[in-house]
Amino acid sequence: LAERSRSLEHWVEARYLAERLRSAAFLTMAGMRPAEVQLPPFLGQELRSGWPMLALGAILDQVPGVPAPEGSELGRVAEFVRERWIAEQRTHHDRGRLTKARKSRWLERVGWGAMTAALAVAVFHLLGGSDHGGVLGFAAIVFPAIGVAVGGFRSHREYSRLAKRSENLAISLHDLEERLKETSDLSEITAVMGEMESLTRSEVQDWLMLHLAVVHPPG
Repeated sequence: LAERSRSLEHWVEARYLAERLRSAAFLTMAGMRPAEVQLPPFLGQELRSGWPMLALGAILDQVPGVPAPEGSELGRVAEFVRERWIAEQRTHHDRGRLTKARKSRWLERVGWGAMTAALAVAVFHLLGGSDHGGVLGFAAIVFPAIGVAVGGFRSHREYSRLAKRSENLAISLHDLEERLKETSDLSEITAVMGEMESLTRSEVQDWLMLHLAVVHPPG
């Protein structure tokens, strides 16, 4: 059902558009525009002609140009960007790191438990559990299957890799927060916002590139 409804495809595309619009809202405050997407040649056409990019361009074309902040506005812009954009994203990744790491550990324990149970059943059967041969035979088949299925699900969801990625992103976002705490310099503010936009863009762009590589493989 998920394959036929293209639910993953729609989710990836919608998330890409949502994150780009989030970044654009903050960049506009400082008189900036979102950066162009940099993609390999074999993926560029599919992305640029897709509805997320067309929608993003149509929305941004309706936004009037906003002059860069000056004077006392610079400090307020820096504080707002730090609290409402960078800090909230850092909190999101801190929570995501813990959640994904916990799921990875839980699935790993379930997998090891199933495989250990399968080994125990086999040993018990060899040591004289023939009176329960039917039950033991069934358990010897089911437990390894459970262990393999759980391991496959854990690998497919890549919880450990995503947890590490969220951890690295949280560290980078914390550094950007610190740089904005005491600054009221326009060049430093725009530099930090450019790096922030690059971080968020690279995350959702990776998802979209992976999706396009599967749905529209090269060649």
